[in-house]
Amino acid sequence: MKRVSLFLLVLCFLLFSSCFRIQRPEPWKLTDQNPNDNGFVFVKIEPTVNYTLGRSFVCRSMWSMVGVKYDDPKSCKQYGIIETPYLIEGKYFLYPLKNDRLYMLGYAAGIVRKAEKSYQTPYYLQFEMKPGEIAYMGSFNPNDNFQLVNAGTQQKVIYSFTKMNIEDDYNEDISWLKSRYPSLITNYQIKNYFPEIRDIEKKEN
Repeated sequence: MKRVSLFLLVLCFLLFSSCFRIQRPEPWKLTDQNPNDNGFVFVKIEPTVNYTLGRSFVCRSMWSMVGVKYDDPKSCKQYGIIETPYLIEGKYFLYPLKNDRLYMLGYAAGIVRKAEKSYQTPYYLQFEMKPGEIAYMGSFNPNDNFQLVNAGTQQKVIYSFTKMNIEDDYNEDISWLKSRYPSLITNYQIKNYFPEIRDIEKKEN
């Protein structure tokens, strides 16, 4: 697992989050997967937040993913917003990916009031994919908050992000994966990338 600086990918993701296009990851079939051609990203993430604060503010947070081809840096594929209904059992994201792209899994938060929309991406993780591998990244739980405050005669919502909590639930999550997709375990090798991601977080903090 390698974290690579690629400005275009960051820009593409930020544009995607700000536009908030309603696009979701395409469904996949287990029988269509070939370990010689793709790998799987496997992560446990906190469900989507979507609620109204006060009378008119809609608060949202969600995960999404994009990818850029190495041989075509102008390309940017939006895999979509990963909302709770698109997670397996409401918490697991397991998705097949080819090794011809640099990927970004990002956490975005936004506030909507009437026609005004404001989004930001306080956390993202760049990663590469290896064929024949299930890349386990960990359990992600954002420490953030939406707060309604008075600003003179009006109200506004302030969003604050403290950090992304990442835990190693490898034994629990892989046990679930083996029971849910036994044939996947037979054809793909599991790699725990949490230690590398943890080191990245320490260096950046």
